[in-house]
Amino acid sequence: MPSEASQQRPAPALERLRPAILVIGGTTALLSVAAALAWWLSPGGGSGADPGVPVQALESHGFRLLLAIGVVLGAARLGGMVVQRLRLPMVMGEIAACVLLGPSLFGALAPDGMNWLFPDEVVSAVHGPAQLGLVLFMVAAGAELDLNLMRTGRRSLLTVVYAGLAVPMAAGLALAVPTAAAYAGQVGFPVYAVFLGLVLSVTALPVLARVLGDLGLSGTPIASFALGAAAGTDLVVWSLAAICLGMAGTGAASGTTVILLTALFVAVMVAVVRPALGRAATAVADSGGGRTGGPAAALPLVMVGGLLAAAATDAIGVHAAFGAFAFGAMLPRRSAACMEAADRLGRFSAAVLLPLFFLEVGLRTDLADALGDTSDRLWCLAFIATAVAAKMGGVTVAARAGRWPWGPSLALGLLLNCRGVTELILLRIGVDAGIISADLFAILVVMTLVTTVMTAPRAGLTAGTGALPSGLDRGEVTAPGEPATDEAAADRTPS
Repeated sequence: MPSEASQQRPAPALERLRPAILVIGGTTALLSVAAALAWWLSPGGGSGADPGVPVQALESHGFRLLLAIGVVLGAARLGGMVVQRLRLPMVMGEIAACVLLGPSLFGALAPDGMNWLFPDEVVSAVHGPAQLGLVLFMVAAGAELDLNLMRTGRRSLLTVVYAGLAVPMAAGLALAVPTAAAYAGQVGFPVYAVFLGLVLSVTALPVLARVLGDLGLSGTPIASFALGAAAGTDLVVWSLAAICLGMAGTGAASGTTVILLTALFVAVMVAVVRPALGRAATAVADSGGGRTGGPAAALPLVMVGGLLAAAATDAIGVHAAFGAFAFGAMLPRRSAACMEAADRLGRFSAAVLLPLFFLEVGLRTDLADALGDTSDRLWCLAFIATAVAAKMGGVTVAARAGRWPWGPSLALGLLLNCRGVTELILLRIGVDAGIISADLFAILVVMTLVTTVMTAPRAGLTAGTGALPSGLDRGEVTAPGEPATDEAAADRTPS
């Protein structure tokens, strides 16, 4: 039985986190108080007083932009650290904090204050860094897409990937029929139905790698298998998303042109860019001193290449995120310099720029409005239940068909049900393209949060309740020559 002293002493992890929580929480509180005071003193603010000249500076665009960015970054970091104590991915706390800064909470309690802190000119100024953060994050996410994980255990892996795509796609098509009239955007029913299927099929590879690390499953056969299945799923989902956006063009010819240009882009990336990146990585390693100087020399190559690829797909008519993801997938995995450069970009974007993207999501998500109607609440529950049943059920049954025990089969289904940032990016693309309505966007944001939160605590309970089939031991699941691919992925994951 623990002694009284040990019961009163905080856990070591809490002791390590407490100073950071106090600093970030205190800074966020001070920034929030400063924002409230500035709004109160501003012309037309809550005080209604006629301010003097010094207070007029509070209305300057630069002051409010810097204050808004400080509040967002502080709140996102604080939210991430809070949920980390619950063994949930930090990114979920960051997303939740930014959603609360929007009309769902801040706007409901103080609409004038929210409009003062986040006016249209500030939101427009934040859009550029938010898009940059999204592109850099997708480059890092593409770098996590290690296709070598799919070389071994191929038959079982392809079966799981197929089931994890086919069942959710069918469920999405089924949900599209009764919801199209209320929630479809300005596109035809086929595009809306296919997009819903993709939304239910997503697995967030970067968040999944972080969850596996947090659960202590990195390096296990089920972790390698889950990462391989997530990689295959991401590859198919983003390819189909590009086709879906092509179908959403203004006309049949426009959609066909977008699809053909996208296919040409992928062919150029595989046939031209990938070999060129291999040669460039070798040159960077030779000139940069390997692991010591290589990442700094490779950083401009990875960043500029990702931005150019994103610009190319944006010009084609497909979202810039697809081009950035494709470029990251082309990076040579055996180049430590390129992988480290992608890791640095991912960490920077996750810590500084991606919260601004989450803010844009939060400002467009009004949970009270979207879920204020009984019908909307029921459809939200229906989407959550269907997403979980389709993804988790399809993967679990497919694993059982491959002679997996029930424990690991259920754990694999739970892990691949993780959606996270990848889902938010896809949803943002859909609402921007007019495929889904703003109300459905809010409903699916809730679905994303719920399905990601339920992944971490449950998967850890079921992963060890049975051994995998003998043909799927660690040596065969992990790609040849890369025994710690999944551990590196968990360590490199941005957030």
